Amino acid sequence: MGQTDIALSDVGLSQAHDAAFLLGRYHIDHIVCSPLKRCIDTIEPFRFGQKIKFEIDDGWMERGWGIYEGQAKSARGDEPAPRGGETAGDFATRIQASIARLPAD
Repeated sequence: MGQTDIALSDVGLSQAHDAAFLLGRYHIDHIVCSPLKRCIDTIEPFRFGQKIKFEIDDGWMERGWGIYEGQAKSARGDEPAPRGGETAGDFATRIQASIARLPAD
């Protein structure tokens, strides 16, 4: 899928509501989320009506697949560095930087 900004399917929306119910068991006071619509829509049922600190961070976007954006994994094959996309190492570095920005508490 990559960084193509697509919405959740009906199944995905249903799963987001199920996840919201399960997340309700935990004390969560801060959420950091990818700016992609499907990510925001996934956490929205949990956030609804709650006062939770919420921030968008581009660093949490999925791996960029360049010329393979939006295509099935089978279309990508095992290409380690798709043209216009991120290598696995680039992606890991970006995610590690995002983890380092998370609040300590």
